[in-house]
Amino acid sequence: MDVLKHLGQILRWLGWAWITLAIVFLYLIPFVRMGNYTEETLQNFSKEYFWSEVGITKLVSTFGIAIALIVVGGYVQRSFENRWSKLKNEAIGMLKLYGRVQISELSSKLSLSQTETVKLLAQLRQEREHEFSIDENDVVMPGHERERPKKEKEIVRETEKIVVKTPCPHCGTLNDVNAEKCVNCGSTMKK
Repeated sequence: MDVLKHLGQILRWLGWAWITLAIVFLYLIPFVRMGNYTEETLQNFSKEYFWSEVGITKLVSTFGIAIALIVVGGYVQRSFENRWSKLKNEAIGMLKLYGRVQISELSSKLSLSQTETVKLLAQLRQEREHEFSIDENDVVMPGHERERPKKEKEIVRETEKIVVKTPCPHCGTLNDVNAEKCVNCGSTMKK
């Protein structure tokens, strides 16, 4: 991700350096070397370097390339910033949805490496718009954590026999103690 940011900056810098060098070598140095600054020599210089066919060709080709570098660099930088902004919004959305999520899971959902995910979270924390904490490998957003069932087991009476049921750790639906999968969400029951 950072490659795009740096590539955009480099292209823009190259464009501005190109313009500076072109002005110095194509116009300033020949102007200084001219030495004689009468009105007639200034008009001749102007005709030769700006209004002649060769002068216009140099002007257009040199500054056209430089402007293209600056525009492409700006586009690359904006695309990086837009992508980064979109990733921030997705990360906050996931944190609000799940409340607690592992960094590895968050990075796979955002299609980022874990290092880039940690950078993204650090930047979000610096902005101070959203409050969350990082606990070992989990990212926790207070107030958005899903409620987990508080009871370990619950006894439910069914036609004159007592059945012991346990809540699903994911959705909270009561299941038989010996059930391997939840009847509601299908997730594996931990024993």
